[in-house]
Amino acid sequence: METGTADQPVLRTLAHTITRHPQLREHVEHYLDGAPLEVEWEGFSTESDFQRYVDAYSLPAFMLIACLLASPSSTAAYRAGCRTFIEASQRLDFLEDIAEDLHTGRLGIPHDALTLHGVTRNDLRQAHATAGVRELIHHQIAQIRPGLTTSYGLVELVEPHSRPLTRTLVALQGLRLRAVDNKGPALLRGTARPSVSAALRVLVREYRASRHQRCDQPSV
Repeated sequence: METGTADQPVLRTLAHTITRHPQLREHVEHYLDGAPLEVEWEGFSTESDFQRYVDAYSLPAFMLIACLLASPSSTAAYRAGCRTFIEASQRLDFLEDIAEDLHTGRLGIPHDALTLHGVTRNDLRQAHATAGVRELIHHQIAQIRPGLTTSYGLVELVEPHSRPLTRTLVALQGLRLRAVDNKGPALLRGTARPSVSAALRVLVREYRASRHQRCDQPSV
């Protein structure tokens, strides 16, 4: 970052990308500042703690890619849309990976959410499908769904050639959420997997949209 040179090819690629897209530098710096949180976190006491994690780590990590997709006129609105998308996606990640995280001593669902539904970490570790556990999972899903629905608004805030990719990102998260919802308390015994055929349909649809878009562009 300081010299613009490096021995490792991936870092030389990063340095070159920053010369082509100077806005990336700020996001790399924010990501590096927040990266220790990803190494150190074991859980969140409150919803506010989770929100701080999203602001300090999840959003900067997403913006490493997202900053390259934005239309030049999309600034505050685009960042706000990215924040909505990544909060929903991060909450979905923590819910989908709950069994794996618990195995390593972590839990991404805030403790105050567990308390609200009368659930303990031990209930989750023991995979007890109690009424409280069902309510907890349902509540987490209810917090995720509106954010993903709203995130389709990002499509209009990116460059036209990036719209198929953006729609794909949001649609695939929606498929993950459906799989998580279908699995319910069984998430405590293993992660959910979205339908492969549904995912392929999304990819094929947006690949075709991308090809049509390129064909419609006037030649230079």
